[in-house]
Amino acid sequence: MQTRERELFVRLEDCVAAQGAVLVDLVLGRAGRREVMRLVIHAEEGVTHELCGQVTSAVARELDAGDSPPDHYVLEVTSPGLGRTMRNEEEFDLFKGRRVRVRTKMEDTERELLGVCAGTRGESVVIGTESEGEVAIPWSEVNKAQLDPDEPRSGGPGGKRE
Repeated sequence: MQTRERELFVRLEDCVAAQGAVLVDLVLGRAGRREVMRLVIHAEEGVTHELCGQVTSAVARELDAGDSPPDHYVLEVTSPGLGRTMRNEEEFDLFKGRRVRVRTKMEDTERELLGVCAGTRGESVVIGTESEGEVAIPWSEVNKAQLDPDEPRSGGPGGKRE
């Protein structure tokens, strides 16, 4: 995360939390002449259109009331998505209980593990697999980790599917 993104993330984290969500990610980009600010939020009971609208309104008020609001920005609020790439180990605590795919390179051996996210333990992320049980993987050895988009879901943590 760039410095400006980090500053905005810290500034907006409490605002998003006050709406009943967790700010997972903030990305700044460009669309023509406008700056696009994309917020990725998570809520235990799922991210709904209503929650996105609520967060959008609260964040817009916060940005407009601040010392230096961004000029001509487009604000997008979204859920993590079914196949979100996990960018840091803290997301393993956030998405505990969700199925994940983790690609590692441990001791020059590449592996892909599929299992249930069990959080973090020290400097490692932990997943529960059917074949190996609980596996702790040092975050430094994770090449890619993402939520499993093929996970059968009927609601629950991270989003709702009907």
